[in-house]
Parts: sequence; C-alpha cells; structure tokens
Amino acid sequence: MAPPDESPTASMRALGPVDETQAIVFAIDGRIDRADAAKLGEWVRETLEANSGADLLVCDVGAVAPDAGAIDALCRMRLAARRRGCQLRLRDPSAELLELLDLMGLSDVMPPREGSGRQAKRQTEQREHPRRV
Repeated sequence: MAPPDESPTASMRALGPVDETQAIVFAIDGRIDRADAAKLGEWVRETLEANSGADLLVCDVGAVAPDAGAIDALCRMRLAARRRGCQLRLRDPSAELLELLDLMGLSDVMPPREGSGRQAKRQTEQREHPRRV
C-alpha cells in the first residue's frame, strides 16, 4: 500500500493485514482539526483508489483525542470508504470516543470491530412512571 504524496498532519501509520479479507489497516492518533479531517478523508479515497481490491478499512483510533475533530474525520473516512464499496471499522476506540459517537447518533453507523472488547457505557434514564387518573 503506497500512501498518497501528501499525508495529513495528524500522526498516521500503516499497520498489517487483518484476517483473510482484503483489508487496509492504519492508525491515527493525536488531536485532529478540520484541515486534518479533510486530508484524512482524501487520503482514504486516494488509498482505496490505489488498492481497488480492498473491502475493509480498519482504523486504529486508540490514541485519538475524542472530540468533534475526530468525529468529523471518521465521518469523512467512512463516506470515502462507502463510496468505494468498502467498510470502515474502528479498532481500540476509547470509551469516550464511543460515548461521543453514541451521543451524536453515529454508533450504529461506525461500530467498532467485533472482538475489540469495548462498548459504550449506557445508563438507563431515571424518569417518573406516569400516574393513572
């Protein structure tokens, strides 16, 4: 996998293959700003064009700062992947990142990779039961 000439300023590195699938595995870390998010989306698009046989993108996000910039980048990367017929899975997401994805209504759209062992912590709402008249 040859990355495009211009990589985003957020730290990013290619990792290894996953199972028997045609997967591209990479890691991003640090804080991601708006410019980085756009570059990451473009990087995914160009990488998938160069590796047309890939059907899965696995993004290690264990060291990503869980904020709006990270969510923007993940959404852009997922959109670029889906346009190329590829799935995006998250590896090692922090509880905070999962909670933020859940809060924004994106937890079903970007589930972590199966077997990651992490799930968003959910608490039931405290509410009064309706009274009968």
